[in-house]
Amino acid sequence: MTSDKSLSYTDRLQKFGLTTLETRRLRRDLIEVFKMFKGFDNIALNDFFKLSSTTLRGHTQNLQTTGAFGC
Repeated sequence: MTSDKSLSYTDRLQKFGLTTLETRRLRRDLIEVFKMFKGFDNIALNDFFKLSSTTLRGHTQNLQTTGAFGC
């Protein structure tokens, strides 16, 4: 039986059925944006985004970054 410490990062992720840290952080960020957009958090959406005035792709709920995310 091999020790889990001897496995590489990707092998450990695969063994335990986990995703990478980068993927988990992206998922968390997307969930937070969703919660801000839907009003589930007490964070002003306008602090980070502004609604686009164009109707690209057939709807008016397009966001443009304005703050820390717009690096």
